[in-house]
Amino acid sequence: MENKLEYFLELIHMDKKEEFINTKLQRVIVNSKDSIITIFLETTELIEPKLYFELKQKMENYFQSNIEIKINNLGDKSLYLDEYYKMFLPKYINYFQDRLKINGENNNYIV
Repeated sequence: MENKLEYFLELIHMDKKEEFINTKLQRVIVNSKDSIITIFLETTELIEPKLYFELKQKMENYFQSNIEIKINNLGDKSLYLDEYYKMFLPKYINYFQDRLKINGENNNYIV
């Protein structure tokens, strides 16, 4: 783990440093106008979805701001893919629900 990420995890009181061994903190962008902090991480082993949300929650609590985490995954792209889809997809389907039509034959969404 890179020193920048280790310091950052200590700052937000994230005790699970061993899970971030293969992860580097690339950069942090603060958009004070929209109150959004974007964290860019790079990893060779994707972070578990449960750990991702714990990290996001601790950052939002510490910085009192909206947090966006962008991860550049250099390893197995399919690792945890199913779990991430199950967590994020309902949010986007609800957002686009008025714009989507359901195909009655196979219950697929059609844009």
